[in-house]
Amino acid sequence: MPRLLSLIVLAAAASLSAQTPVRPRPAPAPVAKPAPAPRPAPTPLPPLAPLARDWDFDFPDPLDFPDIDELHAEAMRSIDFDRLHGDAMEQGRRAAEKGRLKAELQIDNERWNIEEMRERAWDEAQRAMEFNWPARGALAPIAPLAPLPSTPRAAWMPGDQADTVYRRARELLNSGEYRRAAAAFREVLSRTPNSAYAADALYWQAFALYRIGGTAELRSAVTLLDEQRAKYPGARMQAETEALTVRIRGALASRGDAGAAALIRTAAADSMLRCDREEQSVRVEALSALARSDAQGAVPLLQKTLARKDACSIPLRRTAVFLLGSISRDGSAVTTMTQVARTDPSFEVRASAIEWLARSPGDDALGTLEELARDTSERIQRTAVRALVAHPAPRARTLVRGIVERSETPERLRLEALSAFDRERTTADDVTWMRALYSRTENPRIRSRLVGTLSNVGGPEVDQWLLSLARDQDTDSDTRRGALRRVGRTLAITELAKLYDASAERPIRESVIETLGQRTEAEATDKLLEIVKSGTDPQLRSRAISALTSKKDPRALRLLMEIIDK
Repeated sequence: MPRLLSLIVLAAAASLSAQTPVRPRPAPAPVAKPAPAPRPAPTPLPPLAPLARDWDFDFPDPLDFPDIDELHAEAMRSIDFDRLHGDAMEQGRRAAEKGRLKAELQIDNERWNIEEMRERAWDEAQRAMEFNWPARGALAPIAPLAPLPSTPRAAWMPGDQADTVYRRARELLNSGEYRRAAAAFREVLSRTPNSAYAADALYWQAFALYRIGGTAELRSAVTLLDEQRAKYPGARMQAETEALTVRIRGALASRGDAGAAALIRTAAADSMLRCDREEQSVRVEALSALARSDAQGAVPLLQKTLARKDACSIPLRRTAVFLLGSISRDGSAVTTMTQVARTDPSFEVRASAIEWLARSPGDDALGTLEELARDTSERIQRTAVRALVAHPAPRARTLVRGIVERSETPERLRLEALSAFDRERTTADDVTWMRALYSRTENPRIRSRLVGTLSNVGGPEVDQWLLSLARDQDTDSDTRRGALRRVGRTLAITELAKLYDASAERPIRESVIETLGQRTEAEATDKLLEIVKSGTDPQLRSRAISALTSKKDPRALRLLMEIIDK
C-alpha cells in the first residue's frame, strides 16, 4: 500500500508538469513604492492524473510563499544606516584611542624590558666571568680571548707533491690524533719544503703540539712559529700565528718560564700596535696571559692601561677592568675604578667599572655610585642606579628608595631602579616598601612596574597582594590583568571561577579564560564549558570555545558538536 501511494503521488506530479504551463513570476515591487505589488489570485489546481483522481491532494500554491526580494527591500528601508554608521564611527574612534594609549604604554614597557634584559645579560656575563676566576690568584682567563682556528682549510693544490700528505695530516688533526698529525705535517716540510702547503703545515704542526700541551711540545711549537715567520713573512695566517704564539708563551709563563713571561710582558706593554681588531685581540690575550702568570706584577701595567683614553684601546681597557677587579680589592683598586667610572670616554668601560664598584663594600665606592646616579648621561645614571640596588650597604637601599620616591626624578630613572630589584636582591623590607609605594603613587607606569617587579619576586605574601589587586574593581584593568597573569598559574580553580563571576569587565574575564585554557585541571574545563553553555557575551563564549580546543576532554568535543548541530 505505501508503494502504491508513492506511485500515485508521482503520477500526479507528472500530470501537473505536463498539463500546467509555467507561469512567469511577478517582478518584485520597486524599492521606492510604499507597498508591494498586489499578488495575483491563486489559480485552481489542474485535475490530477487519471491514476490519482480518486484521491484529494491539496498541493500548496508556490505563490503563497512570501516574496523574499520584497521582504529584503522592506528590511533595508527600515534600517537607519546613517545612525548605524555614526555609532560605528564613534565606537571605532573610542577603540582606536584606547588602543593607542594601551599601545604606547605597552611599547614603552617593552622598550624598557628589552633594555633591562640587555643590562641583565651584561651583568650575568660579568658575573660568569668573575666566577671562572680562581680565588687563589687569577690563573684562569676571564677576559674574552680571540678564538683560534682549529681546523685546517681543505686541500687547495691538487697538483702539488705534498697534497696527499697534507690531506692525511688534516684528517688526523680533525680526528684529534695530535701526535700523528704533527708528524704528518712535519713530513710535508721534510719532503717538499717549497710546497704551497709549507707555511700552513708549520702552523698546524705547532698547533698540534700546543694541543698535546707538554712543556717540551710547547717550546717546540714556539720554535716552529718563529721559523714560519722567518721563512714565510707573507704567509696567510700571520695573525693566527701571533695569537697562537702568545697563548703558548702564556702557558709556559704560568709554568715558571721567565723568558716567556718577559716576552708576554713586552707584548702587553707594546703601544705601537695599530688599531686593528686582530692585533688588538692579540694584545688582549697578552694582557690576560700576563695576569695569569704574574697576577700582582700585572697590577701596575693594568693601571697604566686604564689611564689611556684612546678609542683603539677600548677592548683592552675593558679587559683591564675585569683583570684588575679580580686580582685586587684594596684601596688602590677602588681609587683606579672610581677614576675610570667618572672619566673614561667609553660608556662600556665606565659601566664595567661601575659594576665592579657595586660589589665593593666601602663607603668610597658607595659615594661614587651616588654621585654617578646624578650624572649628565642617562645611561650612566641607570647603570649607577642598578649598581646601588646591588650594593650590600644598607645606605644604598635608602638612596635607591629616595630616587624612586622623588617625583622630580626622571621617570625613566625611577623605572630603571625598580627593574633592578630581582628575586635575589629583594628583601622582605623591600616588598613592604613597594606595596606601600603602590598605594601612594598615581603614576600608572610606576604602578605597572611595581606590579611587574613584585610578580618577579613572588612569594606567598606577594601572591596574596596580587590576588587582592586582581579582585579590586576600582583598580584599572591593565594592572589587574598583570596581577592575574602572575597568580593565575597557581591560584585554585574555584578562586579563578569566583573572580570570573565577580568581574564586570571583559578584559578581566578574557584573562581568566586564557588562564583556564592553560590549566590542566578538570575543573578548568568545567568552568569553560559553563561559560560556553550559559554565557551571555558572544565574544567571551568564542574565547572559551577557543580555549577548549586545547583540551583533551571528550566533553569539550561533545559540546562543540551540540553547538554546531543547533
